[in-house]
Formats: sequence, structure tokens, C-alpha cells
Amino acid sequence: MRLTGRIDRVDTFFSAQRGETLVRIIDYKSGAKAFDIGEVYAGLNLQLAVYLSAICTPENASIVGENPAPAGLLYFRISDPVTDVLPTESEAVKSKNYSKAFRLKGLVRSDMDIMEAMDEKNGKDILPAGTATGEQFAVLSSHVKTTVQRLVREMEKGNIAIHPYKTAQETACTYCPYTAFCAHDGRHYHQLKKQSAAEVWAAMEAVENES
Repeated sequence: MRLTGRIDRVDTFFSAQRGETLVRIIDYKSGAKAFDIGEVYAGLNLQLAVYLSAICTPENASIVGENPAPAGLLYFRISDPVTDVLPTESEAVKSKNYSKAFRLKGLVRSDMDIMEAMDEKNGKDILPAGTATGEQFAVLSSHVKTTVQRLVREMEKGNIAIHPYKTAQETACTYCPYTAFCAHDGRHYHQLKKQSAAEVWAAMEAVENES
């Protein structure tokens, strides 16, 4: 199986201390986009995780640097944001609030030296991106590979069962362009349970330990 794609942006930093090339990928979005580890666990929004997993391999050392290791996967909103401004606010406050609107959202390594390499303010400017340990990034990589392989096998089998997902906010049908001729009855969905990040990581780690 071979997947092809194009990553919007790849940042690298060689850490002599770790002997690794730390890799951060950024995906540009015209609208608001948040990274939800629960959605990745459910097989949704796999793009960034697949990109990072694919590029952090020994085969890509000639491209990104020796011993590539994940540092983060992030979304960056490229549209000009609208922020609320009070007449009494100083220019400094206005500038700070405007900068907040451009903060990256996603997942970064929790190691302080890695966050400092990405942001000289001890990670304050890249947060509120979520954090994960190096071990958790390895679990994430394994999970997305297994998920993609499973999805490909299902497609090869011809599995086209009409079983859209449903969360508390939306369903797979919310923005689907094929509703005009889809035979979904509008009642039966694959309900995705809302879980905390800690619960999702524990579930992924449990599956990884069983394999």
C-alpha cells in the first residue's frame, strides 16, 4: 500500500543533546480547526498524524535530517481573524489579543527543551496546543498506521455500509455533498463516545500493548 500527499510545511531542528532531528509539521487552514485526539482514535481527521508518522522514518533522514523524531503537529489559521476590541484597551493589549488569534493548535512534545526550541518563551506562544510524551507520539504513530491499513482492507473488500458517525456536535452527514442520493435513513449512526484526552491515550496504549 502506498499513500501520497503534500505537507504544507515541515520545520526541523537538530538536537545535539538528543542526537535527533526534531520534526514539526504545520497544516495551513483558512478556517478555525482544532486537533482532537479522540477523533484521531476514532479514525477521523487522520491527516496530520499520518503525515508526521510518514516523515519521521529512517528512510526520510536524507530529507529531514538524521534520526528524525516527532516534535509536533499543528494547524495554523491563515485567514485574517476578527477580534473583539474595547475602546479603553491599550495598543499593547490589542496586539496581544490579536497575536492570540494566530496561536497554533495541535499537539506538541511535552519535553521542555523541545518546546523551548519551538518557542523562546518557554512554550507559552505555542500553547494552548495539547502536549504528549515521546512515548505517546510513538503510540499515535502506530495507531494511525494500523487504522489506515484497516480502512484500506475494508475498501478492498468492497465494504460500503452506510454507517455514518455521530458526535455531540455533528454527524458525518452534516457537510456531506452526497445526501441527495445517499440511502441513509437519518436515524442509525455510529455514535462516538466523548472521552477525555487521558482516556483516549489509555485506550490507544492498551491496544498497542495487546498487539
